[in-house]
Amino acid sequence: MDLATFEMLLSPAGQLLLDEVADRAGKESDLALGTRLRKTYASGLVAAAVTQNHLRGKAVAKFGDDAALMYFTHDALEQSTRQRVAAHRAHRIAETGAGGVVDLGCGIGGDLVALARAGLHVRGVELDPVRAAIAAANLRALGLAGEVVTADVRSVEIGADKVAFVDP
Repeated sequence: MDLATFEMLLSPAGQLLLDEVADRAGKESDLALGTRLRKTYASGLVAAAVTQNHLRGKAVAKFGDDAALMYFTHDALEQSTRQRVAAHRAHRIAETGAGGVVDLGCGIGGDLVALARAGLHVRGVELDPVRAAIAAANLRALGLAGEVVTADVRSVEIGADKVAFVDP
């Protein structure tokens, strides 16, 4: 998925499309659903919505109920940390008394979500603009505060009061 398509998916029309795909999945074949929806929506947007719906289903294993609200790419979902592991690490970081965390290479924001839920101020840094946009959207979708920037992690300043977090 490219950035323009993802931004269209976040638009009101894109959100309606996502809702319709989720509602009709399993009741219509992907082919029939896609054919019908392409009469109203751009084909790239329909493909993105159908893909998101499939990825949300797969993501339940890693993200539980949150998966229904989140956004993914195939590769980023595979690389993301399971919610339970991310929550454990986030609580360990919070126990140190750190006030903020900079997640270097945050991907789609799985760890950012856990860190924000642990009460930490979060900033994600991601080189891939699509993944950065997805991470920011995932924070918003779950009602969490935080910032995500598209940048090379080597160029990011980390304040003395922040913890740098890197998940290889």
